[in-house]
This record gives sequence, C-alpha cells and structure tokens, in this order.
Amino acid sequence: MSEIQTNKNLNTSKFLIIALGIVLVISVGINFLLILPHGLKSLNHTDKIAGAIIQPVSDKEIYPMFACSCLGKPIDQFTCPLANDRRTFIVM
Repeated sequence: MSEIQTNKNLNTSKFLIIALGIVLVISVGINFLLILPHGLKSLNHTDKIAGAIIQPVSDKEIYPMFACSCLGKPIDQFTCPLANDRRTFIVM
C-alpha cells in the first residue's frame, strides 16, 4: 500500500511540475507578445528619464511655493528669521 501511495505522490508532483512549466511558458509568451509590437525600443527607458529631469529655475520663482511657519505667508513676502533661513537654504 505504501508503494501505491508513493506512486500517487510522484504522479502528483510530476503533474504539478508540468502544469507550472506550462503556465510559465504561456506567461513568458504572452509577455513577449505584449512587448514586441512596440519594438525593442520600448525596453529602453532613457527617453522617459530624460523627460523627467527638471529644468533649473531661479530662486525667486521658488520662494512663493514655501510658506513661513510663523504666519503661513510665502517666504518671499515675509522677513522673519525663519523665512530668511528658508531662503538661504533654497539658494544653497
């Protein structure tokens, strides 16, 4: 009886390995079908990275985006020590 049980276990494990292999082959094939219509250039992401680089701006354009913690006004309109510190930090 243990020999029959061992054969069932081997058959079950072989079936699982074959089934997982088939699923793997199908999923890899589907991935290639989705990638290849766009060409292999779609694998090169340098154009996306180059578009994401931020262009330099002057500090005067940035100041209105930051608020002083004293009164909540933009740091370009307010001259407290914290606003001065933030302006100095931005320029660095």
